[in-house]
Amino acid sequence: MSGPVALKNELRRMVFSTGPPQNPRSRKPIQSSAFRRTTSDGLSSPEGQIPVRDLMARSTIGETKSSFAERAKRTYILRETEERCKQAKAQNQRLTAEIEDAQKINRLSKQSILNLKGENEVLQDANDELGAKCQEAECDIAELVQYKKSSKESYSQLEEKYEIMEERTTALEEELEQKSREQKDQLAELTTKRNELEAKINQLEAQTAVLKEGKTRSDARQEVLEELVKEYRADVRASCLRQAKISQARGERLISIDAKLAVKGGPRGPLECNRDGGGSDKQASLG
Repeated sequence: MSGPVALKNELRRMVFSTGPPQNPRSRKPIQSSAFRRTTSDGLSSPEGQIPVRDLMARSTIGETKSSFAERAKRTYILRETEERCKQAKAQNQRLTAEIEDAQKINRLSKQSILNLKGENEVLQDANDELGAKCQEAECDIAELVQYKKSSKESYSQLEEKYEIMEERTTALEEELEQKSREQKDQLAELTTKRNELEAKINQLEAQTAVLKEGKTRSDARQEVLEELVKEYRADVRASCLRQAKISQARGERLISIDAKLAVKGGPRGPLECNRDGGGSDKQASLG
């Protein structure tokens, strides 16, 4: 689980990293428009010559742009995380298809083994039939020998029959030996095929185990990525609400200060601007 945990920590670090937005072509922070101070004729001027209301309005615009940049950054990270989730799901589907193919091959191999066993049984039955024929031939020979002893008159006829039976017996023995050799060769070939199929089955089982392990890791990574997506969505919603509250509080404070100054009959001074700006920054940092 070291891989998913490291990925989760890296994504959290990217989301919750603080600091001003960076220009992709420069390492220096981007200057906000609130810090570009110009006079009515378009020329640069010191801070003391700019109206206080214009300065506060430009500062608010700069902070709003910074908030939009932060929101865009988090939205990019959220989309990238969702894309990784889609890739993980696609990989999980490919692994599932490979496992199903391996299971089909395993079933076909088992069916082939059953077919070979059936052929072996058929060959064994044929061997038994040849053995029965050999026994019948031996019984015939015994009968002919007994008949030769008991009948001397028909000895010549019996001898001819005996020779015929011997030739028949020899032919049957040769046929039996040939069948026996063929059966031995077929049995050796079937044994070799069976060993090869068993080796293939073992290899497929090992591949199936590896694929299942890969699927387990992919499922775990997918769960971690889905949890991160939920957390990032909650963080984005909370950030939007926090920025809205900060902007609302700052606007209400400026309105109250303008109302007080209107009663007193004078504009806000630099001290009040700095005091209001410091309070807003403190509230933003606490928020």
